[in-house]
Amino acid sequence: MHRKDILAYAYRLAKANGGAPGVDGRTFANIEARGVEDWLARLEEDLRTRRYQPEAVRRVYRPKPGGVGERALGIPTIRDRVVQGAALLVLGPIFEADFADEMYGYRPGRSAQDAIAAVHKSLKQGYTDVIDADVSKYFDTIPHSDLLKSVARRVSDGAMLRLLRMWLKAPISEKDEQGRERMKAKVVVYADDFVILCQGTAQQALGITRKWMESMRLTLNEKKTQLRDARLECFDFLGYTFGPMMHRPTGRQYLAARPSKRAVAKLRENVRAVLASGNMEPWSQVVRQVNQKLVGWGNYFSYGTVARAYWNVDAFLLHRARDFLTRRHKVPGRGIRRFPVDEVFGENGLISLGARRRAAYSNALA
Repeated sequence: MHRKDILAYAYRLAKANGGAPGVDGRTFANIEARGVEDWLARLEEDLRTRRYQPEAVRRVYRPKPGGVGERALGIPTIRDRVVQGAALLVLGPIFEADFADEMYGYRPGRSAQDAIAAVHKSLKQGYTDVIDADVSKYFDTIPHSDLLKSVARRVSDGAMLRLLRMWLKAPISEKDEQGRERMKAKVVVYADDFVILCQGTAQQALGITRKWMESMRLTLNEKKTQLRDARLECFDFLGYTFGPMMHRPTGRQYLAARPSKRAVAKLRENVRAVLASGNMEPWSQVVRQVNQKLVGWGNYFSYGTVARAYWNVDAFLLHRARDFLTRRHKVPGRGIRRFPVDEVFGENGLISLGARRRAAYSNALA
């Protein structure tokens, strides 16, 4: 993995992913200003001679969805990210062959949207007895020794195992800022989030899941793990709400996958922060900031029943933008005439998620 071509490719991948600097404060711009080739050559030499030592991981906290608690994230230095990326290029194909089809997180060619679609498809196939599960502090409680033993069954290279062991033991720099029991069930896993969709065997599946978790020295979060009948109740997974929904024109009930209320509320919160009275940026810059958030949100929440969520977001945008502009320009009233829909969502205005979706649909039919 210390070959020049592998390290160079891993560097390009790390740069494409972007991200904040680690504890050393070094950015990609810093590295390139001094010469990427020399930087990679020194890294190759350190790996080849086993002088490489990972640096501390910078810990930051981000609010959890819904605003309850915080999720701890670790940010390695760029140097460590490149070496980890090189290790993934070598190890990835080895373990990819063993991964179950139900696993979607951090796999090439798979995404959270694929996991969402798999859940929705299983519900429509009749797997409506749902275990909405949560693992307690999954990434904090993974038993490292057992994990390394599992890796060692497929990887015999001592140098690679040494690297993995060092990364698992890297200090944290913290600042404020198959032998499975089978049943009629389908599992969809994305990283530490998973749901089990059953046909009348949810209680049995939950018991088996508890046993499996105990054997792995992991713990289910019992407060968050619930049994649901998706024909009558809703549950959330990866930002989506799954469950019964009424088709208004016909009154027919169907099993839907739609953006969750939390996801919509989070977007509104982010937009509200940009369209705050204290933002003195030019309107063109404000539009760019808001549209960046809208495009990212709309790209993720593009599967399933999205029209109602898009309509709600567009209505919120129109109201907040008018409020922002009337305050900025000291226009009396609500600004309905001064700032019509076509101007707020015009060529140089905010993106309308509903109009964007309709345009994409028309282009697909053309």
